[in-house]
Amino acid sequence: MRTTPTILLLLLLTTPLCAQKMGGENAYAAKVSNTVQMDLVTGDKANLTLWYFSITWARGWWADALGDERRRDGMREQINTSAQRDPLGGFTSNQDLKIGGQAVAAGEYHLGFMLDEEFEWQLVLMQEDRRIPIPLPLVSAGMEQRRLRVHLDAGEEDFTARIRVAFGAQQGEVPIVLDEAPRPTEAIR
Repeated sequence: MRTTPTILLLLLLTTPLCAQKMGGENAYAAKVSNTVQMDLVTGDKANLTLWYFSITWARGWWADALGDERRRDGMREQINTSAQRDPLGGFTSNQDLKIGGQAVAAGEYHLGFMLDEEFEWQLVLMQEDRRIPIPLPLVSAGMEQRRLRVHLDAGEEDFTARIRVAFGAQQGEVPIVLDEAPRPTEAIR
């Protein structure tokens, strides 16, 4: 079967993230963590921590399967199952917040990357039977990242943060906003 331009485009857009730590190439991937701490007006502190394994592109066999119409549904299933069975990282917060517009209660979560029905990547937070899929909008990075980079850092405004993801030739950013974070003018009243 010949690869059509649409399938090639799909392959290029879906190759930025691999299926968790699948394969021997990522057996020794480095573990990386980032923490953001915010002082709240109430005197409390918001503590957010994200950690992940910095996997490599490896040989990209999974990307080949995603580019093949006959095999891509099976590969998506394998990627999604792997994300649940062997998550790529974790996320903790002591405050309720919104990540990419999705409500996330304070707590500890496993972190993985999954593909939705349209083969769009999602950052997924998981607890036992609960999954919170967060759309991961990806754009061209203008450079090639041979290792996955997931970075948690401060947002542009107070009481915000962001998760930035880069892998292959793609990158994306997801905003984080603390739920009901008291603003200085509210604390003065």
